[in-house]
Amino acid sequence: MIHKGRTLGWVLLVCWFTWIQAGSGWLGARVLPPAWVPHLGVLLFLAVAARLDVRLMARRNERAGYAGLVLAAAASEIALTVQAPAPVLAGWIGLLGWQNLWRRGLDVERPLLRILVSGTGAAGLLVWRRLVLDLDLAASAASTDAGFLHADAGAWRGVLLTAALAPLVMPLALALPGIGLYWRKR
Repeated sequence: MIHKGRTLGWVLLVCWFTWIQAGSGWLGARVLPPAWVPHLGVLLFLAVAARLDVRLMARRNERAGYAGLVLAAAASEIALTVQAPAPVLAGWIGLLGWQNLWRRGLDVERPLLRILVSGTGAAGLLVWRRLVLDLDLAASAASTDAGFLHADAGAWRGVLLTAALAPLVMPLALALPGIGLYWRKR
């Protein structure tokens, strides 16, 4: 049985992911140079993933959990970009796996670990997307614009800004309405 409050919470999570993705796009278009835009969706994703209770997600009657978090992040990104769904979904699954590797032995909610996990996770997601983009452009014979391949050569600056904002943004992201449904109580 799915509770109406939990369903509403997951719908709100998708809405928050969509707004954060759109906000990042707006920052890149209006406020910051595109290379300096932080990946705020990664921060929301990692903040919620750090609080999800693994034992609660392992119950039979819980249908959402990690899969719901990955699908919420991927659906919001797919709705706002022109990327193929499979690489986007694989990127978010990889980011979740990376965060869970750190989570096994360490408290990933400490500020320095937030910086480390979010910075390396955002860098891994950036490398994955560049790899997929390069493979996709190399495979298509119609696209011969070599300048497009190096359009985000300075995107590492956005990764650094994502890591620097992690201790500030991640606790704020957890305070958004509808986010606190499945995390463990401290």
